[in-house]
Amino acid sequence: MERELFGVPNDPTKQQTGINFEKYDDIPVEASGENVPDAVLSFTNPPLDDHLISNILLASYTVPTPVQKYSIPIVMGGRDLMACAQTGSGKTGGFLFPILSQAFQKGPGQGAPSQGGFRQRKACPTSLILAPTRELVSQIYDEARKFAYRSWVRPCVVYGGADIGGQLRQLERKYYGFDLPFLHAN
Repeated sequence: MERELFGVPNDPTKQQTGINFEKYDDIPVEASGENVPDAVLSFTNPPLDDHLISNILLASYTVPTPVQKYSIPIVMGGRDLMACAQTGSGKTGGFLFPILSQAFQKGPGQGAPSQGGFRQRKACPTSLILAPTRELVSQIYDEARKFAYRSWVRPCVVYGGADIGGQLRQLERKYYGFDLPFLHAN
Protein backbone atom coordinates (compact mmCIF):
# COMPACT_ATOMS: atom_id res chain seq x y z
CA MET A 1 0.00 0.00 0.00
CA GLU A 2 2.79 2.41 0.89
CA ARG A 3 4.52 1.85 -2.44
CA GLU A 4 1.22 2.40 -4.26
CA LEU A 5 0.57 5.69 -2.46
CA PHE A 6 4.07 7.13 -2.14
CA GLY A 7 6.23 5.22 -4.62
CA VAL A 8 9.70 3.92 -3.81
CA PRO A 9 11.69 6.30 -1.58
CA ASN A 10 14.59 8.05 -3.34
CA ASP A 11 13.65 6.41 -6.65
CA PRO A 12 15.65 8.26 -9.35
CA THR A 13 13.01 7.33 -11.97
CA LYS A 14 10.27 8.95 -9.92
CA GLN A 15 9.51 12.36 -11.40
CA GLN A 16 8.69 15.17 -9.03
CA THR A 17 5.68 17.20 -10.10
CA GLY A 18 4.90 20.82 -9.51
CA ILE A 19 7.24 23.68 -8.80
CA ASN A 20 10.25 23.53 -6.49
CA PHE A 21 8.79 25.90 -3.91
CA GLU A 22 11.97 26.11 -1.89
CA LYS A 23 13.14 28.41 -4.69
CA TYR A 24 9.89 30.37 -4.89
CA ASP A 25 9.43 31.97 -1.48
CA ASP A 26 8.99 35.31 -3.23
CA ILE A 27 5.73 34.24 -4.97
CA PRO A 28 3.30 37.00 -4.02
CA VAL A 29 0.39 35.96 -1.81
CA GLU A 30 -2.40 38.29 -0.78
CA ALA A 31 -4.39 37.46 2.35
CA SER A 32 -7.23 39.79 3.22
CA GLY A 33 -9.86 40.04 5.93
CA GLU A 34 -9.79 40.84 9.61
CA ASN A 35 -7.16 39.31 11.88
CA VAL A 36 -5.62 37.10 9.19
CA PRO A 37 -3.56 34.39 10.92
CA ASP A 38 0.20 34.38 10.42
CA ALA A 39 1.50 32.09 7.69
CA VAL A 40 3.13 28.79 8.65
CA LEU A 41 6.68 28.30 7.43
CA SER A 42 7.02 24.54 7.97
CA PHE A 43 4.97 21.40 8.54
CA THR A 44 4.98 21.31 12.35
CA ASN A 45 2.78 20.47 15.33
CA PRO A 46 1.05 22.76 16.01
CA PRO A 47 -0.85 23.47 13.86
CA LEU A 48 -0.76 20.04 12.16
CA ASP A 49 -1.20 16.63 13.77
CA ASP A 50 1.90 14.41 14.09
CA HIS A 51 0.30 11.57 12.11
CA LEU A 52 -0.38 13.90 9.20
CA ILE A 53 3.17 15.25 9.37
CA SER A 54 4.54 11.69 9.09
CA ASN A 55 2.45 11.16 5.92
CA ILE A 56 3.59 14.52 4.53
CA LEU A 57 7.19 13.38 5.03
CA LEU A 58 6.42 10.03 3.33
CA ALA A 59 5.22 12.07 0.34
CA SER A 60 8.62 13.85 0.33
CA TYR A 61 7.09 17.27 0.95
CA THR A 62 9.69 19.43 2.63
CA VAL A 63 8.16 22.90 2.95
CA PRO A 64 4.64 24.26 2.56
CA THR A 65 3.90 25.84 -0.79
CA PRO A 66 2.99 29.53 -0.80
CA VAL A 67 -0.76 28.76 -0.93
CA GLN A 68 -0.39 26.21 1.91
CA LYS A 69 1.52 28.65 4.12
CA TYR A 70 -1.57 30.81 4.30
CA SER A 71 -4.42 28.33 3.85
CA ILE A 72 -3.39 25.92 6.62
CA PRO A 73 -3.72 28.42 9.50
CA ILE A 74 -6.85 29.98 7.99
CA VAL A 75 -8.68 26.65 7.66
CA MET A 76 -7.34 25.39 11.03
CA GLY A 77 -8.84 28.53 12.54
CA GLY A 78 -12.28 27.62 11.20
CA ARG A 79 -12.32 30.52 8.80
CA ASP A 80 -13.53 30.72 5.23
CA LEU A 81 -10.95 30.54 2.49
CA MET A 82 -10.93 31.29 -1.21
CA ALA A 83 -7.60 30.55 -2.86
CA CYS A 84 -6.55 30.86 -6.48
CA ALA A 85 -3.24 29.46 -7.65
CA GLN A 86 -1.80 27.63 -10.63
CA THR A 87 -2.04 23.89 -11.19
CA GLY A 88 0.54 22.02 -9.12
CA SER A 89 0.77 24.78 -6.50
CA GLY A 90 -0.48 22.69 -3.56
CA LYS A 91 -4.07 23.90 -3.30
CA THR A 92 -5.37 20.40 -2.51
CA GLY A 93 -2.96 20.02 0.41
CA GLY A 94 -3.89 23.53 1.47
CA PHE A 95 -7.41 22.41 2.39
CA LEU A 96 -6.83 18.67 2.96
CA PHE A 97 -4.07 19.06 5.54
CA PRO A 98 -6.20 21.07 8.00
CA ILE A 99 -9.26 18.84 7.46
CA LEU A 100 -7.29 15.65 8.06
CA SER A 101 -5.30 17.11 10.94
CA GLN A 102 -8.48 18.11 12.77
CA ALA A 103 -10.02 14.69 12.06
CA PHE A 104 -6.96 12.94 13.50
CA GLN A 105 -7.05 15.17 16.60
CA LYS A 106 -10.80 14.81 17.26
CA GLY A 107 -11.19 11.14 16.31
CA PRO A 108 -14.25 9.58 14.70
CA GLY A 109 -17.59 11.09 15.57
CA GLN A 110 -20.61 9.26 16.87
CA GLY A 111 -22.33 7.15 14.25
CA ALA A 112 -26.01 7.68 13.54
CA PRO A 113 -28.31 5.50 15.64
CA SER A 114 -29.83 2.60 13.74
CA GLN A 115 -33.42 3.22 12.67
CA GLY A 116 -34.06 -0.43 11.78
CA GLY A 117 -35.54 -1.26 8.42
CA PHE A 118 -33.76 -2.10 5.17
CA ARG A 119 -30.55 -0.18 5.80
CA GLN A 120 -29.27 -0.87 9.31
CA ARG A 121 -26.20 1.35 9.04
CA LYS A 122 -25.81 4.93 7.94
CA ALA A 123 -22.73 6.67 6.64
CA CYS A 124 -21.73 9.54 8.89
CA PRO A 125 -19.02 11.49 7.11
CA THR A 126 -16.98 13.91 9.19
CA SER A 127 -16.10 15.98 6.12
CA LEU A 128 -17.49 16.52 2.67
CA ILE A 129 -15.51 17.88 -0.25
CA LEU A 130 -17.30 18.90 -3.43
CA ALA A 131 -15.55 19.24 -6.78
CA PRO A 132 -16.90 20.21 -10.21
CA THR A 133 -15.46 17.38 -12.32
CA ARG A 134 -14.90 13.65 -11.99
CA GLU A 135 -11.23 14.12 -12.89
CA LEU A 136 -10.68 16.61 -10.05
CA VAL A 137 -12.66 14.39 -7.67
CA SER A 138 -10.33 11.49 -8.51
CA GLN A 139 -7.22 13.61 -8.00
CA ILE A 140 -8.42 14.87 -4.60
CA TYR A 141 -9.39 11.33 -3.59
CA ASP A 142 -5.90 10.03 -4.44
CA GLU A 143 -4.32 12.76 -2.33
CA ALA A 144 -6.74 12.09 0.55
CA ARG A 145 -5.84 8.37 0.48
CA LYS A 146 -2.16 9.29 0.67
CA PHE A 147 -2.45 11.66 3.62
CA ALA A 148 -5.00 9.52 5.52
CA TYR A 149 -2.65 6.51 5.30
CA ARG A 150 -2.51 4.38 8.47
CA SER A 151 -5.31 6.28 10.16
CA TRP A 152 -8.99 5.69 10.97
CA VAL A 153 -10.01 8.08 8.17
CA ARG A 154 -11.30 6.26 5.08
CA PRO A 155 -11.63 8.49 2.03
CA CYS A 156 -14.41 7.58 -0.36
CA VAL A 157 -15.37 8.89 -3.77
CA VAL A 158 -18.92 9.27 -5.07
CA TYR A 159 -19.86 10.63 -8.49
CA GLY A 160 -22.53 10.48 -11.15
CA GLY A 161 -22.60 7.85 -13.87
CA ALA A 162 -21.38 5.00 -11.62
CA ASP A 163 -23.26 2.18 -9.88
CA ILE A 164 -25.08 3.82 -6.96
CA GLY A 165 -25.44 0.51 -5.07
CA GLY A 166 -21.69 -0.07 -5.03
CA GLN A 167 -21.04 3.50 -3.93
CA LEU A 168 -23.59 3.22 -1.09
CA ARG A 169 -22.00 -0.05 0.08
CA GLN A 170 -18.59 1.64 0.06
CA LEU A 171 -20.00 4.49 2.17
CA GLU A 172 -21.59 2.07 4.65
CA ARG A 173 -18.65 -0.30 4.98
CA LYS A 174 -17.92 0.83 8.54
CA TYR A 175 -20.28 1.98 11.25
CA TYR A 176 -18.75 5.43 11.20
CA GLY A 177 -18.89 5.52 7.44
CA PHE A 178 -16.18 6.91 5.27
CA ASP A 179 -14.92 10.25 6.30
CA LEU A 180 -14.09 12.21 3.20
CA PRO A 181 -16.67 11.47 0.51
CA PHE A 182 -16.20 13.44 -2.65
CA LEU A 183 -19.44 14.17 -4.45
CA HIS A 184 -19.76 15.20 -8.05
CA ALA A 185 -23.11 15.64 -9.72
CA ASN A 186 -23.35 15.02 -13.46
